[in-house]
Amino acid sequence: MLIIVYFFILLGFLSLFFNVSHIPGLAGQNIRFYENQDNRYIVGFVQLLVGILLYIYLKKTKKQKSSIEHTICPNCKQTYNYKDLKDGKCPTCKETNTIEIEQYYKDNPFKDEDEN
Repeated sequence: MLIIVYFFILLGFLSLFFNVSHIPGLAGQNIRFYENQDNRYIVGFVQLLVGILLYIYLKKTKKQKSSIEHTICPNCKQTYNYKDLKDGKCPTCKETNTIEIEQYYKDNPFKDEDEN
């Protein structure tokens, strides 16, 4: 998907700064130039805008995906995929909020069973 983003940004720059309407090899055509300057600016800005918006969207969705994946219920100690939960509530305990699994183990480190 990132290739598409870079492609839109490249097309936008080519349209705005070099008056290119088609890149060689696309649709079997040679390099073509815009005949009307207004079209060049409109199409160039739209292509740049689409590329920038797609880039921002991809960065935000990547950050959201990596934020919380697995959770654990502090009461029943069951682990769940966060996307399978409704509002982050434990399906077994019903009203208990689950905790991100990494945070749970930071707050409650393992103790050796051999120690008394």
